Amino acid sequence: MTTPSELSPPNMGQLLKQVMDKRRISSASLARQMNKNRSGVYNYDKRASLQVRIVWQLSRVLKHNFFADLAARLPADYATNLPAGASAMDQIAQLQAENRDLKLQLDLLKDLLRK
Repeated sequence: MTTPSELSPPNMGQLLKQVMDKRRISSASLARQMNKNRSGVYNYDKRASLQVRIVWQLSRVLKHNFFADLAARLPADYATNLPAGASAMDQIAQLQAENRDLKLQLDLLKDLLRK
């Protein structure tokens, strides 16, 4: 069962502030990098939500994937439009299977060399 906090969307301003604080980037510096007025950018970290276009620009300028941060907060069984095999879990499963196969081949080679 989901709790009320799981149903409410994350605060984008807080997510942005965390990244800016971690990287020690000021609002003025961010505004310069985005070629925007400082007063507009200054309030981004105070907003609970931001337009996708703005989040995209912030992701590009800060080289931080805010969309992945948002996606990580959703249940893993939610559908996406990603091509089959594109999710991280699919890639991990594929690599684990490959690793298992390589270990079997290595064991076989070791047995042949002993004979």
